[in-house]
Amino acid sequence: MKKLSTVLAIVLLAFALTGCWGGEVKSSMTITSAAGAGSKTLTIVVLKDTATKPDNNGTVDDNSTFFPNGMGAVTTFLKKSVPSGFKVAFKEEKNDYVYTITYAFKDIKDYNAKTKQLIGSKVWKDNKLKDATLTSVTTKGGKKVTFKEDASIVSTSVLELIKKVYANPDVYDPTHGGHDAVKIESVYTLKGISIKVGDSAVKSFDMTNKDKPVTTITQVGFMKK
Repeated sequence: MKKLSTVLAIVLLAFALTGCWGGEVKSSMTITSAAGAGSKTLTIVVLKDTATKPDNNGTVDDNSTFFPNGMGAVTTFLKKSVPSGFKVAFKEEKNDYVYTITYAFKDIKDYNAKTKQLIGSKVWKDNKLKDATLTSVTTKGGKKVTFKEDASIVSTSVLELIKKVYANPDVYDPTHGGHDAVKIESVYTLKGISIKVGDSAVKSFDMTNKDKPVTTITQVGFMKK
């Protein structure tokens, strides 16, 4: 089976240097059954060279130099690299490139197994990561379902994927054309994680607030019978 270790990282490569802007990543998840069926989507936005920086401090002018063979080569590689069951979509907008990587799961066990593919079993074990949990309690008219997961699952997934691509000269040039190489920590920002369980509203977690770091993703929802 092809590893997913090359899937996400390739599109996280925009950078926090003068004229650059780091790729912005968000994770969204929906659970639709008391067993934990649902889907998860990772969205990555890479700003074009002509885009105004989100902090309004000038424009991005050299993100493209990090992609030696262009975004088309990245897209082709992604679609060839994903294992069965994962869907990659690409959309070019006025100011950015948007990638989404989506996977569906039939229950919480299936979710954990597929998510572990993103990280790799060795890293999972070395970092002592734990499976997400889903509990349900029967109530009038249905079930009260609680999802709980360590927030580091998403951040570790992204970091490990980036490591695989960081040294791959065919898709990524950390020197962006012969300059000082960017550090791996600078190539992306995990902006937020959101989750919806059953009939609950979407619950969002800000992953950029260093004063109040998010350690656990928890959401409760109701499932009708």
